Amino acid sequence: MSIWLKSTSHYKVPFAIILASLAAIFGMGYLQGGEQAAQGVLDYSIRQIAFQFPIGLLVIFVASRIIEFDFGTIVTISLKVLAIAAFCLAISVAMFVFAGQPENSLITAAINFVAFLFLVMILFGTSGLETWIIAALSVAIPYGLNHYVYPAVKGQLENKPAATAPERGRRR
Repeated sequence: MSIWLKSTSHYKVPFAIILASLAAIFGMGYLQGGEQAAQGVLDYSIRQIAFQFPIGLLVIFVASRIIEFDFGTIVTISLKVLAIAAFCLAISVAMFVFAGQPENSLITAAINFVAFLFLVMILFGTSGLETWIIAALSVAIPYGLNHYVYPAVKGQLENKPAATAPERGRRR
């Protein structure tokens, strides 16, 4: 597949997407409310990306085991996952700034999903089926973590008695 985003370097394109996405997010925040708003949007974006990053790594790790595909070194995988997360977040911010759509609206989710599929195909070099497997895992793993793992861990933490010091006898 010969496409303009395809590069022989696995570092240049993801790094450029990350920088362009963060610059666009900062710029859109600045357009909305000046420097203070730009800083707030950028802080929010960094927190969102930091939340999405470990889940993205987990998705790629599970996908590599399922489809027996080598996605590269951990550094290249990390850069590509960060690029996808930053780009999709830039789309969400753009939809809010220019179209007034909230981050969780259906149209924003649909556009982000198409961008996600495109970037996974381009950056990781996957075929159609492999891309759909990654997409399914990117929905299933956070859902499973949120609905099955988190309640189980929370229940165990709530049932665990607090650590207290053993009572000692009084000395006279």
